[in-house]
Amino acid sequence: MDLMCLETIVAGAERLPAGAFLSVNISPATLEAPEFSTAALLSILAKYGFSPERLVLAGGTAAAVFAERGMGVLDGRVAIV
Repeated sequence: MDLMCLETIVAGAERLPAGAFLSVNISPATLEAPEFSTAALLSILAKYGFSPERLVLAGGTAAAVFAERGMGVLDGRVAIV
C-alpha cells in the first residue's frame, strides 16, 4: 500500500518545476516492509522519469532504519533527513 502511495506521489511530481525537490515522509514500518527495497523505489522513480537526485526522504526514525538495513543513502543519490 505504501509503495502505491509513493508511486502516486511520484507520478504527480511531473507538475513540479524543473529542478525542484520532492520531499516524502516515510515511516519505519514502510522501510521494514518486505516489499520495500532500494530497487523498488528506484524502479518507481525510473517509471516516471523522476531523477533520484531530486527525492528527499524525510523522517527522523526512517534514517535509523535505513542505516540498520545498510541503506543509509540509496545509490548515493537520495538524501535521508
